[in-house]
Formats: sequence, structure tokens, C-alpha cells
Amino acid sequence: MTEKLKIVINGCSHTKAHIPDNEHGKPWPIIMGEENNWDVRNLATNGKANTEIIEELLRYIAHFPKTDYVVCQLTEWRRMNFYNRSSSNKWIPGKFESHTPFYEKIPAGGNELDLTVYRDTGTVHERKIRIGDSELLHERITTGSLANALYQVCKANGIGLTIVNMHSIGQAKFDPVWLGIDKDCFLIKNKRFGLYNHLLWSYSTPDTFHFEHLSHYEIAYRVANHIKHKERLNVIEKDYDATHNIFEHRVAVYD
Repeated sequence: MTEKLKIVINGCSHTKAHIPDNEHGKPWPIIMGEENNWDVRNLATNGKANTEIIEELLRYIAHFPKTDYVVCQLTEWRRMNFYNRSSSNKWIPGKFESHTPFYEKIPAGGNELDLTVYRDTGTVHERKIRIGDSELLHERITTGSLANALYQVCKANGIGLTIVNMHSIGQAKFDPVWLGIDKDCFLIKNKRFGLYNHLLWSYSTPDTFHFEHLSHYEIAYRVANHIKHKERLNVIEKDYDATHNIFEHRVAVYD
């Protein structure tokens, strides 16, 4: 009897998943696992940032090296998660489950906002320091470096890899750390836009961000085909996100 393919998946609420039209509906990782008789472990939780998603996958592989396949769902770029100091004492070396609940989500910033940090010294000498711009350019650079590391680790250990970018990688795709990742690892063939762009025009989004249950069956189908056959999705190159889900402007997109 053939052993089940062992797959680990990580992402945000699109993978957890938050399904507006079916609160108890199965997310696409479960659907994919059941339809293909695969052993799937879903690490996704709501609100995760890209750096957290990839760091957890790297730690997972270190703890469970017999993993056969990794699926990394990248989320929106203007999202940052930091370790929550109050959770740090929960870490137990060698126990994977103790590595994951440390993060505090920092809400996505707008273009008009600066990122600053306050150093609490307990005195009048507290300092306010700018640590970055609201476009989070450094997040893209860091995510690219981590994604490249994930690719190299998977390659060295004979582990398959699928990267599902929900949004455009943008100018970062010209950076060597992104170019160093085999293009066949990306579900989206033209990384100018992401899977969100495709789903927005294929399905309704009741809360303007998360997709209805039917979309999870398509994601399961698309990812499974990439795992089995390296089939990639070519999304139409127009920024449909800008329509803000106006129904009259949407058309179904299949290819």
C-alpha cells in the first residue's frame, strides 16, 4: 500500500480559511487532501504576515524532515507580525508547537503613514524612531530572502514546493533573491498579479476580501494540479483589485 504524500501548508485566512458564505465549510487544504488521499497539515491562521508564514515552514521542515511537499501561500505585503514578548517564555527547544504562538499582528499601513517604534526606557528619554516606510519595501526584500531560503532547503532535502502568491510580487520579482527561485515553483505563471486577482473575477467576495466556498474547490484543484503536474495559472494582467468588487465590472475568468 502506497504511503500518503505528506504535505504541509501555511498561509493566512485565505487558507485557514475564513469563508463568508459557509462558516463551517472546508478550506481548500482539507478539500485537496481528501480528494487526493494526501496527508495534509494546515498551519495557516488568520492575519499571518509573509515573514511569519515562511519562518514557520522553515522550522517545520527542520522538525519534520520527512515532509514530502510544502505549499506556501503568500498574503498581502503591507502586513507585519512581530514576536509578542509575553509569549516568548512558551518556547521549548525541539517542540514545534511551542514555536508558533508568538506573533502580534501590526495592522497594514496606508501610504500616508510612517512606521515608527518607541523605545520604552521608563524615563523622559524615551525615543521615537522611524523604522521603515508604509509601503513595507523591506518586507518584500526580507520575504524574498526567506522564500529563497525555503526553496533552497526544499531542494536540498528533495521536498516539493508550491508558492501561491495571492497578490503581485511587483518590482521585487526583478530582485536576485526572487529570481533565484525556480519559476516552476510558482502557481501563478505571470507574477505581475496574484491568485486574488483571478478569484476576484471568478467568484463573489461577500466581505470584499475573502472568497466564497466555491472558490476553495478551485484553489484545491489548481494547487493539486501544480503538485502533480506542475500546471501553472496565467492570470489576466489587469488590476481588478481596483474595482473594489463592483459586480457589474466583473466577468468570469477561466483558462
